[in-house]
Amino acid sequence: MAILYNYFTFDGTTVRIRKGNVNNIKSFVSDKDKFSLEHFIINNGTGFTLQSNNAHYTYSNDIKKYSNSIFNYIFIPDALNGNLLKDYYITDKITILKPYLGQIECNYSKMVIDNIFDARIIELEKEEVYQYFKARQAFAIDKFLTQLKGEKKIDYRLHTSSTIIEALAAKKVLYQDISNDYKYGLMYSISREECFEFDGNEEKFMKCCFNA
Repeated sequence: MAILYNYFTFDGTTVRIRKGNVNNIKSFVSDKDKFSLEHFIINNGTGFTLQSNNAHYTYSNDIKKYSNSIFNYIFIPDALNGNLLKDYYITDKITILKPYLGQIECNYSKMVIDNIFDARIIELEKEEVYQYFKARQAFAIDKFLTQLKGEKKIDYRLHTSSTIIEALAAKKVLYQDISNDYKYGLMYSISREECFEFDGNEEKFMKCCFNA
């Protein structure tokens, strides 16, 4: 994936090596000092450490199995790998790497670090967590309903969740009967094997987040 992003162009069904990049591809494959492999999101170990308090957390088997996914890799200079990043959590790694972007020659990796992940850490009081995630979920659900509105040819002027749900019901599409597999923004708890909407389920939400 990184090789395609860095060194190839795509025009319809045509794929070409970017001009002058043959030697760069060879370097990417062979030069481990410049392009060492980093297990970025999920460490290639038992868990992760929070830099702020040095607390270590162990991955569950359900998470650990994704450590060798191609989507988990970036390629950075060996000098930055290991000694700097250690087994830190993903947001800590991003914060650490940001000042060194100029030393990273893999454009794919720079794009991942700089654009895809947001390294800002949001600190919320426990009682604020529910309200925050309820609002985030409501936004995701609105997006899902807007998509359904288009698919079911519902009046484009309807713009609130309640009116869209009513219009869907008139077309015999009941929101409550739509599989959670298709809805946006639901929390999924592996240990509880359930997913749900947060509105009206604060107690359940808090148990999933804090084992309360």
